[in-house]
Amino acid sequence: MRRSALFVLLTLALTASVSAHYIWLERADNAAHLYFGEVQENEREKSPGKLDKMEGVRFFVQEKNGKTREIPLVKTANFFKAPLKGERNLYATNEVLPVQDLTRFGIGIVKPFYYARWGTAGTEQASVPAQTLHFQPAAKSKNTFQLFFEKKPLAKAKVHLYAPNTWIKEYRTDDSGKIQIDTPWNGQYVLEVVHVEKTAGTFQGKAYEARRHRATYTFVHE
Repeated sequence: MRRSALFVLLTLALTASVSAHYIWLERADNAAHLYFGEVQENEREKSPGKLDKMEGVRFFVQEKNGKTREIPLVKTANFFKAPLKGERNLYATNEVLPVQDLTRFGIGIVKPFYYARWGTAGTEQASVPAQTLHFQPAAKSKNTFQLFFEKKPLAKAKVHLYAPNTWIKEYRTDDSGKIQIDTPWNGQYVLEVVHVEKTAGTFQGKAYEARRHRATYTFVHE
């Protein structure tokens, strides 16, 4: 195989891998860790490398009084990190990523957006300000979540649940944007969803055909 053809194949593989990636949050002692990769594949990107593509990500916490506060993230070799003081509701977003040409993969030319939250799967309903695309624990119903897009329930969306042992299950939100999930093992679970908004525009001088939103919600089942 010619070197130029091999380079093209490697470039396409890299682009496909990045387009399949997402961000998610984990807690470790008194810190939040934000990863970029695919938890179900145990793939966490590093710096220098693909982790650097997440420059511009912002991180927020909800304090006990209900107010939100932004905390600067520090990039390490394996993740972005921020200190915590017992806050329970955490969320992150990256809305400044450049336009991607993913037409070779049937996705088109898109402006990507990433969102991540960390919370509980219990019956309490967190009052974290809504992200553009986000999961919300349903009130008075354990293991039930509602998916919102632009503050409205998102129906018929395909949602993946990644269990601590890499078990995967797919769900579809109902007409009210809700799913009821299974948590057969103790440990960390991640919900993940992609929603494509057929809205064209430009960003940083580059035109795109649609906005591609990808969101996760991390919680621990005990």
